[in-house]
Formats: sequence, structure tokens, C-alpha cells
Amino acid sequence: MTVRSILGNIVVARVPFNQLISVTTQNNVLSIQAARVWRPSLDASVPAVQGITTRNAYNVKGENVIVGIIDTGIDPLHLVFPIPTENDRTRILYYWDMSQTSPDFLPPKGFESSFGTEMDSTDINLILRTTQAFISNVDKNGHGSHVSGIATGNGGGTAFVGRAPEADLIVVNATRDNISFSSADIITALNYIDSRAKALGKAYVVNMRLGAFGGPADGTHAEAQAIDALVSAGKPGKAVVIAAGNDGGQRLHARGVLSNEQVGRWAG
Repeated sequence: MTVRSILGNIVVARVPFNQLISVTTQNNVLSIQAARVWRPSLDASVPAVQGITTRNAYNVKGENVIVGIIDTGIDPLHLVFPIPTENDRTRILYYWDMSQTSPDFLPPKGFESSFGTEMDSTDINLILRTTQAFISNVDKNGHGSHVSGIATGNGGGTAFVGRAPEADLIVVNATRDNISFSSADIITALNYIDSRAKALGKAYVVNMRLGAFGGPADGTHAEAQAIDALVSAGKPGKAVVIAAGNDGGQRLHARGVLSNEQVGRWAG
């Protein structure tokens, strides 16, 4: 018998079939379980929200629509972001990395004061076709690439296909430290995606899997007002989707216990 690992009272071991009976006779063996086969299950998420049913019913896969990603960036060389069947042509129309400086790429025109570097699809396609190309605009955190894949990944020949596998992308790495985001940069990123999509004449949906604590929860803070300025009534063809939050059971809000007298006085 070969012991592979021990975790608590669980022993992972390789036991020859003809030795199983002798192992069961050991006093310190409570039970034996054969190894089970586990498989990736993220391919169940799109069907769970009726994504495949919607695709088939309306024949839509995101074609001619832009998904804007404001996050930690994206891996532009990942195999799920090229145009289907064309591995040397990307669906990323623009990628602005606010955290990078490079002599090869400049900040976006009109947003020079926010610094960073911008690549367009021509730049990325050249990198895809040049095996020796070096790219500094990598997603070191990985969160942005993960989010982009769930939203728009084409599966790369696997079953793990995102929600809109033929949508184009405009991506902004809006973190300066690979962890946190300034609301000033988020608002600027929203403005950037809107301006680029407007110039292309395409509808878009911005995906922000981000959140923050503090401030009013009534839609009056600056970020909410900026979003309203982009997608309010009378401005069709665009939307901004924000994470519902990962607050869980954290005690983030003020709380207290009132006596019956205080409750009565308050109600009165």
C-alpha cells in the first residue's frame, strides 16, 4: 500500500486490489471509499440561466454588440477571446491598461491625463501572429480575465462557453495596484467605453464585478450619477451591470436594540 497524503483522519492511499480485504481488518480503519471522478461544472452556469435556450430561440450570440469590462484587465492572448475559427484575430477592440506605461503604446486619445497604455485590435492581432512578441499588459490578478471569459469566452473548442461568445470587447484595467479601484478611474473607464462604442456605432453592456462599502445607498453618489448620465431614459442601446455584492453575513451596517418604550415613542 502506498500512502499519498493524510488530511485529518482521511488517508489517501493506493491499495492493490488483492490487499483490500486485509486493509479492512485493521482496527483503525473505519471505512474505505473508492476515489470518485469529479469533472468541471462551470459549463452548467449558462444553461442554468436559460442562456442556451435564449441563444437558440433568438439566434443571438452577442454578434455586433460590445461587452465592456472594467476590472483587473484581460489576457489578450487567451484562446477564448479570438474570433471563432480565427485564432490570429481578436475580438478585443480596445484594451486600456491604466496601470502600465510603455514606449510602444500611448494613453487613449482624449484620456491622456489618466495615463496608461491603449492597444487596439490591430496591435493585439500583431501580437497574436508574432510568436516572439512580448506583452506587458497582462492580467496579473486574473479576475478580469475570469469575468471576461464567463461573459464572452467562446470556449476555445471546449464546452465552457460564455454568455455572449461572439461579442466584441472593450476592456479597461482600472486598478493601479492590482487589488483596488478608485471611483475616479471607474467613472473615467465608463466614459472611455461609451466614447469608443459611440464612435463604432455599436450597442454595449458594461460588466463591473466590483463593489465598495460606504456612502449613500440611494443612487446619489458620484458613481451612480455617472452611470445614470450614460444609460438613463432616452439613451437606448447601452447598459451597465454591477455586482450585487459579496457582503455575505458581514456586519457592515449600524445596528442596535430598542426597548419597547423606545419603539413605541418612535412609532408614535
